[in-house]
Amino acid sequence: MSDESRRAEPIAGIHDLVALHLPARPLGQGADRRTALSYSDHLLRRFGQADIVHLERGGRLERREEEAADEVWALIGGEATFEWEDRRSASPTSGRKASLAAREPISVLVPFGVAFCVTAGNGAAILLRLSTDADDEERLPRPFREEPFPQ
Repeated sequence: MSDESRRAEPIAGIHDLVALHLPARPLGQGADRRTALSYSDHLLRRFGQADIVHLERGGRLERREEEAADEVWALIGGEATFEWEDRRSASPTSGRKASLAAREPISVLVPFGVAFCVTAGNGAAILLRLSTDADDEERLPRPFREEPFPQ
C-alpha cells in the first residue's frame, strides 16, 4: 500500500489532530480490508485496548477526556461527526474546538487531554477504538461497560 493512499490530513482547530483516510485494499473476490492503524503511522506509542463501538442513528458518545491515554478512532462503517476540545493548558491550541463530518472510512487521533465526542449520522455507525491504556471499571463510560449476559 502506498503512502499516498493512506494520506494523513491535519484537522483545523487543534494543532495535533490528524485524520487518516482508509482506502479499501482487495483481499480476493468480494473481500477487502482497511488498515485502521499501522506501526509506521506513529500515532500510538503503545497498545492498551481495542473496542468495536456500534452507534445507532443519531446515537452519541458524550464528550469524554482521557487524562493519560491517546486514542485512535476509526470509522469503519456508516457516517459520524467527530468533535474535539483542547483542554490542555500547555497546548498552543488550548481552548479551541474542532469537528469533522466523516462519510467514508477514516481514522482520527484523540490526544490525551483533548475532550472528544462522536455522533452517528443518517444511519448506524461502526467504530474501532484503539487506546494506549486499558480501561478500568471505575473510569469506563457507560457505552464501554460490559453488560452481563442474559441468564
